[in-house]
Amino acid sequence: MKHKKVYRMSIIALMTAFVFVATSIKIVIPIGGGNTMIHLGNAVCLLSGIILGPVAGGIASGLGSFLFDMLNPVFISSSIFTFTFKFIMAFICGKISHISNKNGENKMYNIAGAIVGSTSYIILRILKTLIVYICFMEIDTYYAIILCLRGTIVTVINAVIAIVISIFLSTPIKTLLRPYI
Repeated sequence: MKHKKVYRMSIIALMTAFVFVATSIKIVIPIGGGNTMIHLGNAVCLLSGIILGPVAGGIASGLGSFLFDMLNPVFISSSIFTFTFKFIMAFICGKISHISNKNGENKMYNIAGAIVGSTSYIILRILKTLIVYICFMEIDTYYAIILCLRGTIVTVINAVIAIVISIFLSTPIKTLLRPYI
């Protein structure tokens, strides 16, 4: 039993590192008022939720993304939001994927979890961006929405990539890790 806990903690740390590394594989896209990027980090966040479940997957996702932001001056100011939003994304994905079973083996629940988790992240990111543009940068609402939509297009592309990759990888990785989780 003790070994199982050590294995689980090790897998959480490993997934945290994978989130960090996968987020580093990116294409930065400058948009008005800041940068956004297409990266593989969200795929590993969803994968963490599917493999580890809601809380452990959320912790791995949030920490890996937070560390990435903290080590990149461009993104450091949004690091706490990133931690929160990525935690929520993986938590929701993990909660849904583990509804019918304890191991997240049901592919339909995994797909639903990945879609709802990614959608929740998109909504949170849109709301945060609009609040920053309108309340803190004092940009006119119309222009704030236009700027927000430009970033949202990239976020939706990211979400589609993340959903496909996480679903594709979830079964083989889950099979390999089954004895340790």
